Amino acid sequence: MNQVQEYRYQFQYKSEIQKGGNQSLNADILTETMYEQGIIRFLQETLSTVEIVQLQITYMLFKKKQNGLIVCQIRFPYGTATGFRVGSKYIMTAYHVVKIIAEVVPSREFKGRHGQIHVIGLAHRNVFGLFEYFKEDIFEHKRKYFFKNVIHFKDEHTDVAVLELADNGDGQSMPLPFEICRDLNVTSQFTLIGHNGGAMKYNEVGLVIDRDATKTLDDIRWVKNHSLEQTNENFEFPPYNMLTNKQRVLFHCKFSKGASGSPGIVILENDHVIVVTMLLCGYPNWYYDGSVDRNLRSRWPKEYCIEQGADMASVARTMYNKNRVLYQDIFNTHLPEPFFNTYT
Repeated sequence: MNQVQEYRYQFQYKSEIQKGGNQSLNADILTETMYEQGIIRFLQETLSTVEIVQLQITYMLFKKKQNGLIVCQIRFPYGTATGFRVGSKYIMTAYHVVKIIAEVVPSREFKGRHGQIHVIGLAHRNVFGLFEYFKEDIFEHKRKYFFKNVIHFKDEHTDVAVLELADNGDGQSMPLPFEICRDLNVTSQFTLIGHNGGAMKYNEVGLVIDRDATKTLDDIRWVKNHSLEQTNENFEFPPYNMLTNKQRVLFHCKFSKGASGSPGIVILENDHVIVVTMLLCGYPNWYYDGSVDRNLRSRWPKEYCIEQGADMASVARTMYNKNRVLYQDIFNTHLPEPFFNTYT
């Protein structure tokens, strides 16, 4: 076994656990000395893009002595979704997930003294975020966090909501938050991390669709007409779940059930992992509706599906206008006022 094979062996087998076909990484080979010696770069020459992303995220957690993942599975009666840590104590996820929770859990909604929306069902004992934690090369257990009943931010245009985690009382700090990019146009590849079908998975998105390109517009018209030939079910769901919604980005990915709220991340040259989008939904709308005839879905080629994510620059603008304190907490910035005047 040569050196490349040996490191690949350590990376893929010795330091991983097979979990339902999804490989969970550990950080035992990712010491700072090894990093300084260039072994990470050495591995980058031999591993796939998705493996590299997993490696870098694992290293980031290890370097910061963080022993947990920053993406969680949101569980609630009759469903699951994905969320991720942002700011000091918050979870970002899709707003439509919050609306579903409010429908399936006995709940009522009211406004607090400071204008925040409270949904009693969010604090239900059967609604929580589940983070996976590892110890000594093994994913040891899953830490459960309940939510407080307040929605600190919601926006229908971008389909984004920010919820607050409650202290779970075990004396350990919350998982680290992601950094969110508020001024980067999503035009190139990124990687989604989410609980697709329950298991934590990575999905590389190689291309963001140019919504304004002539070919894209022609393709959208064709696929809508083709959908009408197959069914009268809704392709889109106005007024927000539309392919023309410019506060969202379009792409193709393999994620489906349970992946709403998955962060799309890129890794900068300085090894910072940043979120550039969040998976929201897919089109045709009927394709992802479990009540639609299964035979109809099986006849529809997956390559005719288009997925949609939140534009984080739009999220930042809206959050700045609605809740400036929350904006500064989550986006971790205190920019001068002239910037905001041109940014809004």
